[in-house]
Amino acid sequence: MKTCDKLIRDRMPETLEKAGIIPITRQLDEKELDAALKEKLQEEVNQFLENDQIEEIADILEVLEAIVRNRGGLMGMIFEIKQERREVSGGFEKRLLLEKVADDEVS
Repeated sequence: MKTCDKLIRDRMPETLEKAGIIPITRQLDEKELDAALKEKLQEEVNQFLENDQIEEIADILEVLEAIVRNRGGLMGMIFEIKQERREVSGGFEKRLLLEKVADDEVS
């Protein structure tokens, strides 16, 4: 028997059973889920960095939505905060790279 100990999507047990694999699962409590979602987010980000596929971004978004839900928030709230931050600091449309900062303060 192979140990996996990783968060899976809701329909993965069905998929495994159809492939002839018997999954052994349990439901996580909120604290366990929070930790598992953080691990899953890191996994999905790493997959994106390795593969550079747009599908990986969709997986990252799915995990982020689950994190927000688990913490009692709504994605609409997150998008409002994102917009507020954009208004203050801007976005990334100008594609700016900060190369250096001068040691002297500007008067």
